[in-house]
Amino acid sequence: MDMSVAAGYYDNRYWVMWKLPMYGCTNPDEVLQEIRACTSAFPECFIRVAGFDNIKQVQCSSFLAHRPTGDRTFAPVNGRQVGTQQGGGGGGGGGGW
Repeated sequence: MDMSVAAGYYDNRYWVMWKLPMYGCTNPDEVLQEIRACTSAFPECFIRVAGFDNIKQVQCSSFLAHRPTGDRTFAPVNGRQVGTQQGGGGGGGGGGW
């Protein structure tokens, strides 16, 4: 097994919270306001929004709301190709098994 594509146990599983969860929030403008405030406070950080089901107590959605301007880890869909990453890194092919 190619160890360069095996993620560590804690990789990308824990993020620092901006504030306490917005339990009972039904106004999307409040969420957008918090995203803007967080982006202003931390412009060079990744900002992720996570949504939870209050009945089942599970995460039901999550998305990246802000990416730092200097980030080079993203490639547009038309710029991606399976199996061409240099140095490992996972994500869809290349073998190693």
